[in-house]
Amino acid sequence: MKTEKGNLYFLVITLFFCNTFCCHGPCYGEDVPIIPLLSEWEIITEQVRELKTEKENLGWYIQQEIKSQPHKNAKVILLTGSGPGELYVPSGNISNNDRPIGFGAEYSTLEIEGLRAVFENYPYAGMAVSINIPEKGTLTIESRTLSRNAIIALAGKYILTMNTWIYNNHK
Repeated sequence: MKTEKGNLYFLVITLFFCNTFCCHGPCYGEDVPIIPLLSEWEIITEQVRELKTEKENLGWYIQQEIKSQPHKNAKVILLTGSGPGELYVPSGNISNNDRPIGFGAEYSTLEIEGLRAVFENYPYAGMAVSINIPEKGTLTIESRTLSRNAIIALAGKYILTMNTWIYNNHK
């Protein structure tokens, strides 16, 4: 019993020091895209992951959890580079669902600020919109708390700010 308790203390102390002194976030040698912060929104968490093989960088996965007012949350995801590739949005107005086999998800195509997008509504998981932003990547916004109109408006705000998007080192 004493040995198990001593091992637990050692593990907790070791993890504390490793986290405090060794892990100061990612440090990348190449330029990393930065998703702009919109007014009225606050970034809660951010994850940056390099998509790579042993020989080459294939792009980036950047995810931000953002919030505005109580109970208004969204997840913003930007995929860049050749790894994820370009989002394919079919031409024309498409509206369909995954019944009778699926869980009742509904899909539709639409245009947001001149760009083609795919809107998805999952009754149990929330809504999402994905847009291919030329020369930037694929932007996806997911939320359980925003309405269809609110999530589309938020996507429009990101599109309108795309000229201010910068590539910077996350250090």
